[in-house]
Amino acid sequence: MNIIADTNVWYNISDGRLDPNKIKSAGHRLLATPTSFLEIKSLIDDHNFMKRRKVAQAVVEHADEIAKDCEYHLANLWRLPVADPAIPWLEGFKAIAQATCASEIQNIPLTKDWRTLHWEDFRDKVVDTIDHYIPGYKATRAKGQCKHIKRNHGEKLLKTSAMRECVIKCTFWRALWVVDQQCRQPSHAEYDFTEPLVSPYVDAYIEYLVGCATKFAPQSNDLGDSECFLYLQDGSAFLTADERWVDIAMKACPLYFFDLLKKVP
Repeated sequence: MNIIADTNVWYNISDGRLDPNKIKSAGHRLLATPTSFLEIKSLIDDHNFMKRRKVAQAVVEHADEIAKDCEYHLANLWRLPVADPAIPWLEGFKAIAQATCASEIQNIPLTKDWRTLHWEDFRDKVVDTIDHYIPGYKATRAKGQCKHIKRNHGEKLLKTSAMRECVIKCTFWRALWVVDQQCRQPSHAEYDFTEPLVSPYVDAYIEYLVGCATKFAPQSNDLGDSECFLYLQDGSAFLTADERWVDIAMKACPLYFFDLLKKVP
């Protein structure tokens, strides 16, 4: 089984709070994501340099594979013609692990710093989406506060077939972008083939929206955690040490969640 680890898992491995050998004891493979590289590299400075270098080293030592970039993975799921980008993500992790100071990391060519803008954009779009259903939500968040509704009301508003179809199609439009095709609707055949493949991500994303509307506030780094669900096909499972995402995974796609206590997906 491929286990898709979010960034906090690598932090816990680097600190000795998680044993990667126990996680992989049944023959499982532990995968890191490109988003984890971007999170580790983002805003690195002299204060956090040593800690993040240890995290990168944990990936180098214990990751069996680095997953493909999210958009390229989506293009494959939607069976769109796309060449393997062959981006050396592992070399990026190695460069951080071998650096002697934060300034060296700023010069790593494999950074794609423009992607950090997506994290802020992700948070803002979540706020805009919820504001559509809960008027005043955005204004309240601008003040650093939250405007929440009861969970049953949030589920009624957000767990709809229309919302689900919209999120599915958004993954298609992301895939079109990476293959340089004009925006279009997926065909019925494309939709029917890929819908079950992206369902763990779709269900987790909608559950996350419900959580933002009823319980917690969206954060920029939530993007990295949510993207892990894009890789949950062919028996893969999601691993996190974040209680919020444990709860989301257990509600949205429990069969795709790797429970450290039970050791089963």
